Amino acid sequence: MGLLKNIESKKGTLEFEQIVQNNVVGLVEKNVGLEDCFNHSTIDSMFPDVVMIKQETARSVFIGQLKNGPKIFCKVYRERGLAAFLRRLLFKNRAQRAHARTLAFEKTEALTPRSLGYMTRSNGMLNVDSYHFCEYLDDGIALSELSDEALFSPARQLEVLAQLAVQLGEIHQNDYMHGDTKLSNFLYARSKLYFVDLDGFQRASRKKSPARDIARLIVALSEIGLENSELDQFVARYCHCTSKDRVLLLDQVRPLVTDFQRKHKVRYDRTPATIFLK
Repeated sequence: MGLLKNIESKKGTLEFEQIVQNNVVGLVEKNVGLEDCFNHSTIDSMFPDVVMIKQETARSVFIGQLKNGPKIFCKVYRERGLAAFLRRLLFKNRAQRAHARTLAFEKTEALTPRSLGYMTRSNGMLNVDSYHFCEYLDDGIALSELSDEALFSPARQLEVLAQLAVQLGEIHQNDYMHGDTKLSNFLYARSKLYFVDLDGFQRASRKKSPARDIARLIVALSEIGLENSELDQFVARYCHCTSKDRVLLLDQVRPLVTDFQRKHKVRYDRTPATIFLK
């Protein structure tokens, strides 16, 4: 058994186990079943059943079924070379940073799948694989499907948009921003809205402002067919929750909306919707 560490969260006190085993170290939530992963060197040997979502040179994203536990959502970061080594010295590895971001996010009232910890496997100083483990929401529906009335009735759609305005407001009132408010980064599960993919989650600043989150989200909602009246309702609910001045907010949002639409036209060949916020 490794060293036990208690971490306070809005879900209560969570007990984590710190494990050091040859070239593998990590911190995982106790009694989930992740401890056995430290005894294996490949994804397939850690998880008997794997559904790969994304596989890139520097990162893999998958859902894995633990041998003696639940399904887990996992990101594996392949950190190679001197630059990655120096970043680890300054900021820790990517999985550790992802775990820390999730714990910081949980201090707001917004919801995200809980972090179950991380594991780091080193094959020399310049060759590291870091794993971030998260709770898997098996009934989650991405908000990119929000316009599908078979999944979201008009009443449910309004409910989800209201939750989105409130939770995004909670993040911003805590002086954070999500950083990537595309609709696939929100899941509706268990009748609640969850924020996922916190890679861009950070302290708000002049350059990375809450208005940027709002603008990116408005463009995404317009691209799935929401009307201007529905976008206005979303902005009104957000301003009500945050006590922000609507006129001042929209003065910041409008040029960012134009910029995002231009980028999406170039990158994805998406014809911009006519967005008129009043």
